[in-house]
Amino acid sequence: MKAKPVAKTNIFILELTIIILVFALTAAISVSLFVKAHQIEQKASMTNYALMKVQSMAEQLKNQPEMLAAKGEAILYFDESWQITKELANASYHIETSIKRKTLAAGSLATVKYAAYKIDQPMPLYRLQIEKYLPRHGGGKIEK
Repeated sequence: MKAKPVAKTNIFILELTIIILVFALTAAISVSLFVKAHQIEQKASMTNYALMKVQSMAEQLKNQPEMLAAKGEAILYFDESWQITKELANASYHIETSIKRKTLAAGSLATVKYAAYKIDQPMPLYRLQIEKYLPRHGGGKIEK
């Protein structure tokens, strides 16, 4: 009777096991990297939408300077697709707007602050502060 080559079979199984473990480890690392990349993309997308909405609001203020006459704060709520919603239950994001005016000798300085937030996060996605000088009627000239 001939003896079977047991040593060669054991080495082959050991090599195959090691190769499978290496592929499994590589697959696990790849999946975790794809998950992290997806999270980064979602955060960048939220920040980009917040930037576009705040920029749009700032442009409207630029085109309608009479809005700077008001003082105070306002909050606008947005749903998941960044459409304005009146119901807080449907809101996923909100933008806080604050307008303050400081009286100067020849006019006033209006400061508008915007901050866009995800509802469940305390840190803002995007902030913007705008200052605009508003001269008095007549150019602020001092008459003698």
